[in-house]
Amino acid sequence: MFTILSSIALLSVPGWSGKTCTGVAKLNSSSGTSYYPFGIKFHADGSKYDSHGASTVFKDRDVAILVSQHWEVLTTVFYNGYKTLQLADNAYVTFGFVQSNASQPNSLFHRGYQNTGMTFNNDFTTLVYNTGLDFLSDAKTREMLEFVYPYNFFCAFDDLQWHKDPWYFAQNGNADEKTNNKLYLKCV
Repeated sequence: MFTILSSIALLSVPGWSGKTCTGVAKLNSSSGTSYYPFGIKFHADGSKYDSHGASTVFKDRDVAILVSQHWEVLTTVFYNGYKTLQLADNAYVTFGFVQSNASQPNSLFHRGYQNTGMTFNNDFTTLVYNTGLDFLSDAKTREMLEFVYPYNFFCAFDDLQWHKDPWYFAQNGNADEKTNNKLYLKCV
């Protein structure tokens, strides 16, 4: 089945090829509201993407929006080179299978990562998550990410655990947050 899906996906270059999609997540925690810039950069042929975020959260939404517009400052690597596919019956949906990348030990999701579905609008200028993406974490990864999750979200276990990525819990932190609470990324 994977061969069939791969073959179908290779018949044409997807509309997201070469796109850089960025946005701001609004996060609510016990310390108040903060904003986190992040993004996805698709490779030129659309077969892979890199997922990065800022190295910190911001209290000022306008600063977070400004940071989100500069891919080069999104230095926290979630995963680079994630192989993604185009849904056979919908050219606007990208998804993938569980992947790991031991050659990227500094990326937060190198132990395991899965794009469970993202959808573009019809001109590929906006991207939304269908559900939160999934990642496999260890205690060190959870410690590094706890600032973007609700207070006490992670258990005290040291073992590997699967989680929804932080965007599953986030709200829209872009300029239109007062009229639209659905998190999205703008693509260029």
